[in-house]
Amino acid sequence: MHCIRLAKLARRKNILKQEHYDFNLLDTLTLCKLLTTIIRADRFTDGLLISFFEKSTILNILKAIKQNQELLR
Repeated sequence: MHCIRLAKLARRKNILKQEHYDFNLLDTLTLCKLLTTIIRADRFTDGLLISFFEKSTILNILKAIKQNQELLR
């Protein structure tokens, strides 16, 4: 079970490393997990959260969540 969690975490980190990833391909739960990954990682790496804001990663994730919710209506 622990290995599966680590594999999923590694997959999320790989997504976040990609500069122009299409977050619209992901479901809402995965998008929320990406946000959690960023916020938790910022505890150990000063400035990480602000860098994801500056690169518009946070904005793109939030837009994808909004789009997913609109599709459910």
